[in-house]
Amino acid sequence: MPKADGSAGVRLRLGLDMFYYLIFTAVAVRLGVQAVTEGFQPLVQFALLAAFLLLSLLQPVVHRRLPSLAQLPLALAAGAVTGMLFTLPRKDYYCLLYVAISLSVTRYVPLRYSTCWLGGICLVLSGVLSLVFGLAEGVSYIPVYIAGVLVIGLYGRANRKAEEARARSEELAGRLQE
Repeated sequence: MPKADGSAGVRLRLGLDMFYYLIFTAVAVRLGVQAVTEGFQPLVQFALLAAFLLLSLLQPVVHRRLPSLAQLPLALAAGAVTGMLFTLPRKDYYCLLYVAISLSVTRYVPLRYSTCWLGGICLVLSGVLSLVFGLAEGVSYIPVYIAGVLVIGLYGRANRKAEEARARSEELAGRLQE
């Protein structure tokens, strides 16, 4: 693994973390602003958003201490996002949180399962948008969010593979020098 000395891998990981929380913040701010301007009380939405944040903060701890349960917080976070989509008033931008989940998938799920997770997120996203907004309107939202999940998710996956290859290369170089 890259050392915490400002190497490219650490800087990139920090950048992806910042992007994750930027997505979260954008959804929270937009929800708050719309609640004020449209005059509704988003108590359920903010509760689900708080649950999403809590699960996001617990994810690294669960991954480190209970690796066999590392996928559970991701599934629960996806459930929170899905729940948000079914609340009134209906807002499609909650799906941005699925894009954030795709970042966590590429970081905490074994590589052999990460593509299955990304595909599953795309299927859930497509189904939920179609159910919540109706087929005609839901289908118009689907390509944008699927593109976000796949571009960000596959980028994170490629980055992780490159970091693992770099770590193996450094290990082999160290053995050769001994």
